Amino acid sequence: MDKSFYINSNYDSLNFLNQLKKKESNSFYPLKDGITEIGKRLNMGFMSYGLKILYMSGEWDNLTDETKNEYQKSFDSYQRHPYQDFKNYYIDSALMNSYKSSFSILSTKYLAKSVLSIFTKNKYESKEENLFKAVNADNKQTISTMNELNLKYEQKFEYTFSNKTQIITYLDSLDWRFPWSAGAQFSSICTYSNIFDLKFEDTLISYSDKLLNAETGSYHYSAVTETRQVINGAMKIITGLDWINAEIHEPKKLIDYCLNNQPYLEGCDIVDFVYVLYKCSNQDNYRRVEVSNLLKDLLNEIKELHYPEQGGFSYYKNKSQTHYYGLKISKGMNTPDLHGTLLCQWAINMILDVLEILPENIKIIKP
Repeated sequence: MDKSFYINSNYDSLNFLNQLKKKESNSFYPLKDGITEIGKRLNMGFMSYGLKILYMSGEWDNLTDETKNEYQKSFDSYQRHPYQDFKNYYIDSALMNSYKSSFSILSTKYLAKSVLSIFTKNKYESKEENLFKAVNADNKQTISTMNELNLKYEQKFEYTFSNKTQIITYLDSLDWRFPWSAGAQFSSICTYSNIFDLKFEDTLISYSDKLLNAETGSYHYSAVTETRQVINGAMKIITGLDWINAEIHEPKKLIDYCLNNQPYLEGCDIVDFVYVLYKCSNQDNYRRVEVSNLLKDLLNEIKELHYPEQGGFSYYKNKSQTHYYGLKISKGMNTPDLHGTLLCQWAINMILDVLEILPENIKIIKP
């Protein structure tokens, strides 16, 4: 294992990030080559991605107070918007406008799906549900990033759900045949509950108890068998449990499941797999040698996504990330991208920590 490469990759990622910096704002482009018009216009989410890379490398601590204040002002500006249904949410108007303008194009598709849902057992999301998930995910990412960087919230956002009954009703309405997606919504509520002291912790822990699968140790209904849904869904629930300071229910079973099921060589799949093993191993020393050996092997696979000339990683092998919350941001060329770089760097740092060779100045983000 080339230890120096993986440690220095944090600084390579910084160099790549500098190539993506926008001149007209504090944000970053999602990639250099093959970017679409909407990819150019989006700002808030990519600013969060970039700042997470700065944080992991330790470079955030080296920024001047003036520079940090500029980022603070940029985040504050995203709370000032006309969308009354999302009062004090952090919203990128480019994302909102793109979703709204696409509704007319997507109307036929959504109408067809709504009709199908009447005659079949399949549950299809409405345009409004799809929009809420995108806005909520973008908002949650911004809030968690600001929390990591010790930035202040100009105004406490008014969460859509104000009591425990509404929380449970919303979680029950999600399609838990796809725990990767539904779990992300669970995680966002955990994040808000912790940061804004909403006191939903007991309700959320009880809900995770109900989701626990006795066979895999993950959080899903028994009908869910696809490996990536089991593991990536576990990742989302565990991120939520981490925010509310709750333990993983069955870390040994999850370790067994991961050791028996390799991840896809894609950004989210890799980091979700590593995160599950990382958090479970932090809670339980079970099969430690096997976990360490597997993670070493994964380092070599992650390296296949690296572009030495530019310093970044791609989300897919030989292909950049193409979509951001359903919006097409790139043409998917053979080039590194911001999200792929963030995820691969995060995975590398978690692995180095498990192997007990993570430098003191290098950090691990809390999603």
